[in-house]
Amino acid sequence: MVGLAQLVERQIVVLEVVGSIPTSHPTLLSQRPPRYTETMTIDERLEKLTERHEALTQSVELMIAEGRETSSRISALERLAQQDGENIRALARIAEIHERRLTGIEGGE
Repeated sequence: MVGLAQLVERQIVVLEVVGSIPTSHPTLLSQRPPRYTETMTIDERLEKLTERHEALTQSVELMIAEGRETSSRISALERLAQQDGENIRALARIAEIHERRLTGIEGGE
């Protein structure tokens, strides 16, 4: 099983009013949590970006490894399918030969 490195980040969603009926209950600005960009220093923001970059790098590396593994599995399945096709053709030839022999024995052709 392949895991993915992820960071969870809180995001604030502001709902809009559609027509004259609001789609949700309005919230007061004082009840909303402060945005992290307003309370973080530039160093803290850079640190967060570095962490996210590292997590994304790990995720991409895992996806590449999984892709290679999937590719090798597909190649193996292609080889097996080709062998199955060859075996089916051989069985069809054998069936044709037997059909000819039976026809000859029964007095046909």
